[in-house]
Amino acid sequence: MKKDLKLEIKYREINSIIGYVNNTRIHSEEQISQIKSSIAEFGMVNPIGLHNGVVVFGHGRLEALRQLDYSEVPTIDLSHLSEAQKKALIIADNKIALNSEWDYDLLKVELEGLKDDDFNLDLLGFSETELEGLIDEDLDLSILDELEDGVVEDFEESLKRAIQIEFNIEDYERAREAISYWRDKGANVGYMVLHHLEKEMNTHDTNEVVEKYNELKENDSTDTE
Repeated sequence: MKKDLKLEIKYREINSIIGYVNNTRIHSEEQISQIKSSIAEFGMVNPIGLHNGVVVFGHGRLEALRQLDYSEVPTIDLSHLSEAQKKALIIADNKIALNSEWDYDLLKVELEGLKDDDFNLDLLGFSETELEGLIDEDLDLSILDELEDGVVEDFEESLKRAIQIEFNIEDYERAREAISYWRDKGANVGYMVLHHLEKEMNTHDTNEVVEKYNELKENDSTDTE
């Protein structure tokens, strides 16, 4: 039996809405600022889901709207969900979205198109480093047409490519600080990671490596509690 997909948007006083106390998703001030910029540019395109006045999805948007001094917000009522369904949806709404991947070739095309349109790429949520890995701000590839093949091959080999590495929430800030530290020192962070991974591949049994880092992760988590 198909679910009823009709949605009824209702506007509610922002002060009447309560965030879910056990919300497992963390919204940094940097991300809240990104959401505020998005709302300023595009408007409010996603309503906030509520279950008896408590937020199911949209915690980040709600905080952004509060900081922007909005008094009313668009919402949809999810009170028909059971308590277990509510808790599950709060997690699933975040996790399922993370399970998709980028088509980097198409993403590059879209980003370059937006850049040609003089659109502010900062509104997309990518960091400056990520954008640099996807498109080159000042690169004019038309100059390659007049170069010899060997020169073009050398040039292509010098271009940087980006690979997305996911971190658990509790490790993200540490990873960002460590990467920023070594970048500031002038290190080639990509090669450092590659060298370490290949070393582990070539000198240890794969299962032993996985077990070792799982144990290190567990011990690290215990030490920080």
